[in-house]
Amino acid sequence: MRHLPVIALFALTLPATAATPAGIASAALQEQAPAASTSAAPVPTPAPGVPPPSEPAAPPAPSRIPDSAIRALGLETSIAWQGVHDDQTKGSSNGQTNYPIFPDGRDGLAGRQFVTWYGDKGGERYHLTFGRDAEATHFVYEANVYLVEPAEVENVEMDMNQVMSDGRTVIFGVQCAAHSKSWEYTYVNNSGTHWHPSNIHCNPHDWGKKKWHKVQIASHRDEGGNVTYDWISFDGVYSDFQNATAFSAEALRWTPGELLLNFQIDGAHKSGVMDAYLNNLAIYRW
Repeated sequence: MRHLPVIALFALTLPATAATPAGIASAALQEQAPAASTSAAPVPTPAPGVPPPSEPAAPPAPSRIPDSAIRALGLETSIAWQGVHDDQTKGSSNGQTNYPIFPDGRDGLAGRQFVTWYGDKGGERYHLTFGRDAEATHFVYEANVYLVEPAEVENVEMDMNQVMSDGRTVIFGVQCAAHSKSWEYTYVNNSGTHWHPSNIHCNPHDWGKKKWHKVQIASHRDEGGNVTYDWISFDGVYSDFQNATAFSAEALRWTPGELLLNFQIDGAHKSGVMDAYLNNLAIYRW
């Protein structure tokens, strides 16, 4: 992970209600009642090709992002992206990024491609400076993420950095880690920046080949540089972090107010190629 700053992620079917008899209407009074019929009432059958009634789908969870949040949208389209090997990972890496690329063909979504050649589990960090704001304290990193071959990827890191008015850089760092099988978060101590496993399950190897996943990562800070990791939304399902507050600030001598995001992928093997895409990349802040 490391310093170039760190901290961005579906169809309802209405039930068809089968018609049921409402009851037998009362007959007009007559001097003599007709004999009771012994034949069974006809049972309605669905027309050929009509699916049976289904249970109503659960409504999507409401958004946790306030309407007043400042939105930085479409960040995957920027021409200012840069890539660099993360020297805190083992081995080596070399990558390139391109936009727009259509991983599923022209009828699919356009995304920014991040293709990385690696050796000895090396990682490549791609970063973008997207604004200035020293006052915001709450952030949500949001993106649709696509892995061509998840087995090649050990970690998917989605980070954001903010330089506070006192000059210290706060690292909002989160990664989906195959080793711990969790969403890990960063903390800083005298020996540097480190990863801590969390209570929220995640393993990039489970994401499936060539599938888009919407990821949202929420966190906030205080004036002292302590970061609380709040929640993850994965394909619309929210999970709350538990006991995930840690000191996460460093004096990197960057420009106060700078906002920078990172997207990093680390290799899983002795050597290989990782191919990943981001779509609808956004940072919300308030």
